[in-house]
Amino acid sequence: MSKQQEKRARFARMFPARVDTLRDTLRKIANCSNKGNYDWDTDKVQEAWKLIAEEFATTADKYGISFEVRVKAQAKKSDDMFERVWAEHVQAVRNGNGAAK
Repeated sequence: MSKQQEKRARFARMFPARVDTLRDTLRKIANCSNKGNYDWDTDKVQEAWKLIAEEFATTADKYGISFEVRVKAQAKKSDDMFERVWAEHVQAVRNGNGAAK
């Protein structure tokens, strides 16, 4: 098998599994939208989705794919502790020190 064939085989093996993992993670995030079990600050959720969209756009760009995402939501009053923790998390993610990738 040539080196290019090996690379294609490795991609064919790894890429679908990683897509499945990503889709599963998004379904888990969607579970948090259940208002019966959770309450959230719309601004924080909007910011999280902006971060997710940035990651999607950056990753898609590496494959020569581009897209635009528009976030439209109404703000809700936040709680101060969540505000502080969320701001720290967003900063860590943007600095590359966030959750494991």
